[in-house]
Amino acid sequence: MNLRDLRDNWERLGSDDPLWAILSRADRRGGRWDPQDFFATGRAEVAEILTWLDAAGITPQRGTALDFGCGAGRLTNALADHFAEVVGVDIAPAMVALAERFNHHGPGCRFVVHDSPQLSCLLDDSIDFVLSLIVLQHIEPRYAEQYVRAMVRALRPGGVMVVQIPSHTAPTVKGALRRVLALPRVQPLLNAYRRVVERRAGAMEMYAIRRPRVEQLLRDSGAEVCDVRPCTSAGPTWRSFRYLVRKGSGG
Repeated sequence: MNLRDLRDNWERLGSDDPLWAILSRADRRGGRWDPQDFFATGRAEVAEILTWLDAAGITPQRGTALDFGCGAGRLTNALADHFAEVVGVDIAPAMVALAERFNHHGPGCRFVVHDSPQLSCLLDDSIDFVLSLIVLQHIEPRYAEQYVRAMVRALRPGGVMVVQIPSHTAPTVKGALRRVLALPRVQPLLNAYRRVVERRAGAMEMYAIRRPRVEQLLRDSGAEVCDVRPCTSAGPTWRSFRYLVRKGSGG
């Protein structure tokens, strides 16, 4: 799925059942997410991330934060409780429009539609903290890796980033099936089936980048990998990790 198709796909998801598309819990499908409960999950996740940073002895400057793949602003609003300014970026205009409607913090929390994996909407060395959860797993690795480089580029020297990326599928029959379905050539066929037969507005693709490759990519981009923790964000058939990194002074 190229970036134009990715945008169009998430535009459909953002117009159909956006809160479920962002946080896909089975009992919340069909518009059954209560917005208050939905945004409470964001506050809980950001609190968990900041506790992790404290335990690692890492304290980012509390100036500007970036929520990459902001969707409806679930994490963006939560970050705004801790940072002076927060920017949420998303590829889908429908998601950004929804985030603006749910903005609880006024001008200190703003949302931007991005149109390239270079994230040209962000200046070099301009962000203190970057957070991206359950986003890169839906983007082909050829683009996801460019986004990672761009996020590190936007970090100030000494800035901190937490990013989540699946590494590989679980060693199960279902995991093996997921591994086949995650091939870039297979995903468009699967999406067409879901739209025509299952009558879905859009379909969420799932991809992975092996942990050693991610760590090398981060180092090559000028970031130090400070800690890596497993997580369940991608579901039980994936082995996923959260990477805590800090940009070097010469990055």
